[in-house]
Amino acid sequence: MTSRKLIILAKAPIVGHAKSRMIPLLGSEGAARLHQELTHWLLTKMGNSPDYETELWCASDIDHPFFVECAAEFAITLKLQQGDDLGERQLFAMMSGLANAKSVVMVGSDVASLIMSDIENAFQAIEQGKQVVIAPAEDGGYGLIGGSRVAKDLFSGIPWGTHQVYEAMVNNLNRLEFEWQALPEVWDLDCPEELVRLGRHPLISEALLKILEVNGL
Repeated sequence: MTSRKLIILAKAPIVGHAKSRMIPLLGSEGAARLHQELTHWLLTKMGNSPDYETELWCASDIDHPFFVECAAEFAITLKLQQGDDLGERQLFAMMSGLANAKSVVMVGSDVASLIMSDIENAFQAIEQGKQVVIAPAEDGGYGLIGGSRVAKDLFSGIPWGTHQVYEAMVNNLNRLEFEWQALPEVWDLDCPEELVRLGRHPLISEALLKILEVNGL
């Protein structure tokens, strides 16, 4: 059994389906390209660490050429997301990870603020005794969740896509009597207004910068 496992959740960068909220500003192809480059950037920042195993959990099309290229470039394993909604998909991925790892940290590919130290701090908190760690997002959701155990009902009753996601998850954690810890707040890229903020990120990739420049951002 491995000690640590990082799970990254990502949709296939399919035109018209990926980052749909960005389509009015970037167009369908531009939005899909943005999603692809965000995923690649996250893998560049933390996908090749020797301190944990990394799995890229793919939605829509695990055989998409982009995912195949990522598997060749980074030290990762591809997995297919399973479940009817985000809660079921997260539960399945976390349970799968904990089947052969002592601790799991799970993030979304569009959580732009994450850096390697955030992942390390999450693993350390788990190893110091917290059963679950969670990083709230500025929009009322969360951008990272991890732990050493999971319960079937942990992801149940969450109003996905609303500003009450984090609050509902905290209620579940308390109701199920988890020993948990909140991590520093993060931000993810959900709306066009956040693209300007992305451009100010000190570690932003050249590919993402080019997307922003082409669109006058």
